Amino acid sequence: GTLSFAGEMIVDENVELVTRAGEVDNYSILIYNSDEVLCLDTTYGAILNNTQGEVLLPEGTYTVVAQSAKTVPAAAFETPIYGVTKENIQIKAGETTPIGELVCKLVQCKVSVAYNDDFVKMIAGNCTTTVSITDSSSQGGELEYPVTYTNGKVSYKKENGFFQVNNGANTTMEVKFSGSIRDDKTGDITTQRMTKAFDGIAAAQWRMIKFIKKVNGEGNATFDIV
Repeated sequence: GTLSFAGEMIVDENVELVTRAGEVDNYSILIYNSDEVLCLDTTYGAILNNTQGEVLLPEGTYTVVAQSAKTVPAAAFETPIYGVTKENIQIKAGETTPIGELVCKLVQCKVSVAYNDDFVKMIAGNCTTTVSITDSSSQGGELEYPVTYTNGKVSYKKENGFFQVNNGANTTMEVKFSGSIRDDKTGDITTQRMTKAFDGIAAAQWRMIKFIKKVNGEGNATFDIV
């Protein structure tokens, strides 16, 4: 039977829907049979150019993965990967099955880290924010977002991290902070640590982590992660 790619592949960047015909040619096309055996490893451009948009397959049930990169790293900075998976595609002998429109969305969770101005004023030395995303099997990735304190000036990593997400329903994000913080009242500098977890982590999300200064009922400064 024949699987037809005569439709269009587009990329949904969650800001606007953009047709990027010239850019998706290098997207990987991976076709697996019902036994999860890889039957075809090619590119979208190769299918359109070499086989006029059609792929011959034995009769059966298939899963098609279209992705801007063949593999997704557990965690890496500035490496967004877009893709889509279509399951239960039925191929019958002598018939053509259209795959339909392929809408590729971000397959990772995007994570950025920032600090509000009041919190930055509390920083008195180098700090590190560590973000990790794990699923129910404790598999996942981890990235460090360092904060540098030099001659009273604070700078921090503004690059976005991209984390692999296997199962959004059972995937959590843990944010750990460790660094030198100055006490408003006494001026003492101590190493402060904080950990906060967030659940419901899923692909195509942008988790914008922000550290904010808080003041408790006794007037003592503390901070929170939102």
